[in-house]
Amino acid sequence: MELKNQFVFRGVGQGLFYTGKVGEFIFVYDCGSMSVKDLSYLNDSIEEFKEEVNSDTLGLLVISHFDNDHVNGIPNLSKKFKKINTVVMPYIDPLSRLLVLLNNPRQSTEYYQFLVDPITYLTSHFSIKELIIMGEENEEGIRSNDLDNVYPNDWVVPSGKLVKHFGSEDENFKGRLIETENLVISDMGSNIYSHGNTGFLRLDTMWKFSFFNYDLNDESISLFKQKLAEKGIYCSSKNDLKSIVRDNSIMNNVKKCYNQFIKEVNTKFGKNIKDLNNTSLVLLHGPMNEENSDICYFHEPKRKLTKVINSRGFKKIIDDSNSVRTKKRRILNLKKRIDTIKITINYGKTRSFGIVNRERFLSYKYNFNKTILFGDLNVTKDLDQIQKHFGLELASVTTVLIPHHASKGYFNQEFIKLFSNWRRSVWVANYGVTNTYGHPNPELLEQLKDFEPMIKVALNNELMQIRQHIDVTWKM
Repeated sequence: MELKNQFVFRGVGQGLFYTGKVGEFIFVYDCGSMSVKDLSYLNDSIEEFKEEVNSDTLGLLVISHFDNDHVNGIPNLSKKFKKINTVVMPYIDPLSRLLVLLNNPRQSTEYYQFLVDPITYLTSHFSIKELIIMGEENEEGIRSNDLDNVYPNDWVVPSGKLVKHFGSEDENFKGRLIETENLVISDMGSNIYSHGNTGFLRLDTMWKFSFFNYDLNDESISLFKQKLAEKGIYCSSKNDLKSIVRDNSIMNNVKKCYNQFIKEVNTKFGKNIKDLNNTSLVLLHGPMNEENSDICYFHEPKRKLTKVINSRGFKKIIDDSNSVRTKKRRILNLKKRIDTIKITINYGKTRSFGIVNRERFLSYKYNFNKTILFGDLNVTKDLDQIQKHFGLELASVTTVLIPHHASKGYFNQEFIKLFSNWRRSVWVANYGVTNTYGHPNPELLEQLKDFEPMIKVALNNELMQIRQHIDVTWKM
């Protein structure tokens, strides 16, 4: 039996919109972008995805974390897809959501509505059958490779039914969730399940979606809580968070606490604000017990570089850099943008699309293949947790989404070696061409070159998307 599947790292720029089609089963991992204020790159990609799948139902939506560039496309996604069978997302408590809000200033009202009350937001914008909220450490130790030796008796084309493997529901966690988020389950219109930070879903007997998140134990968050308490501000529930966001005077005090917190956390813990609350739901997915997979990767051009760098916003940055009043930090940001554009131009010079507007850049056959998506997780924090959870499945990975847009400090050579010694793999660096963060980091790209030809780096931005075709064969 053969099943044809497609997976796309969409060309949305600085953010992530990953889509998959396993037979007729459709899923999405994150949907957001920061590349343009009107979200036109992202909206174009959502429209393209909708036309390709010709359905109003998603089988699965996975939200890795709540940063703006990973979720701000959800409102438009809900206009194209009215129903979702299953949503999987991490639990971010109200205090941590307040930190996310402060770290994502000047965003849309709709984004802040999502942050304040993500569960109600999702269930009011989509018709959702099951909402799985992953939170605290899983005491039952559900590992991704717990199903490795299960062989089905009957092969069937995926029906779209997902079977949960998360262990029993954590009733203590669910009780706190209901109280903290002020949930009335009977009014939600969705079945809500609360589980630990690991587990997996099985699509019939043919495809597996495995999830992982770090055990959350960041003592620096307690420092932020202490700073707020000194001002008489408390954020232990959704209603507390709502009250804070709606009151400008309280928010001004919160921002002062936040600025003090940033300084102290750097001094006391040696951390940058971006290192806090390292929460990002990892997804590893792929076929189960297949006989063979034919894998092809394609580049697909989306826009011309001149259109992106000739935008009014980018020209203003260049003009500002020529002014004597320009701050050093702004000039540094410009240099980072120039480095990113150079990387993009040099990569583009090696592409050849001809008249088909698509370039196949790699193809091979394997008897096992999986894709792993890291979102913005800093994998250097604890590689042992990742290895323990996924086990030998890491040896089957042929596609890697490089953590946090190939940002400096988010992965290292030890992480690369988890995959490079086994088989050829494609590593996707997704970023916005004019971002000011220095993504992708040139030094990290050079490190990956040391592992050629086992590793091939593919750049994914608003100019170029990466499409993967996998034809999977099973023995009857």
